[in-house]
Amino acid sequence: MYNLRVRTQAAEAEIRDALFQEGFTGTENYYYINLQKYFVYADLIANTIHIQFRYGQSVRSYELIRALIQRICKRVNGIIEDQSVLGFLPDGRPAGIFRNWEEWRQHMAS
Repeated sequence: MYNLRVRTQAAEAEIRDALFQEGFTGTENYYYINLQKYFVYADLIANTIHIQFRYGQSVRSYELIRALIQRICKRVNGIIEDQSVLGFLPDGRPAGIFRNWEEWRQHMAS
């Protein structure tokens, strides 16, 4: 599973509202959304949203997930912490859904 975090100072109720506004379902700090056949999971732990999704999706699916995470981050005034790796660039640098994203996306399209 690909893992990243969104850290925020927003209140838990505000974070839950942001997740629900983006289409997530769930209770007790565990939420999920079916985003075009791919599930994205979110756990809320101490003002941090832990987000997970499976590897092996299309670049388009990753773009949708990335946009979803950006919207959530904006709603809760959060900071994205992304250390997971989707793949590697030709020069060997790791790339993730936020780290070196544009270069990785272009590399995958070529």
